Amino acid sequence: MENESGAGRRLIALEPALAMAGGISDSTRRRIPDFPRPVVLSRTRRGRPCRIAFVEAEVLAWCEARIRADRGAA
Repeated sequence: MENESGAGRRLIALEPALAMAGGISDSTRRRIPDFPRPVVLSRTRRGRPCRIAFVEAEVLAWCEARIRADRGAA
């Protein structure tokens, strides 16, 4: 789906985002400081996030940056 500005933004669930990032675990994702921030879809009665998703383009950009860093490309 595309928003009015024309930039395609699609939300993906936690599991596909982790798989896209090389199959990392959720606990590993939480320890990576530059991993894209999740979008909170719903919260518990106490206000804690209970369902999250990620912007697919942000996860892909993060993966590309990690690949470039590992390969030494500018």
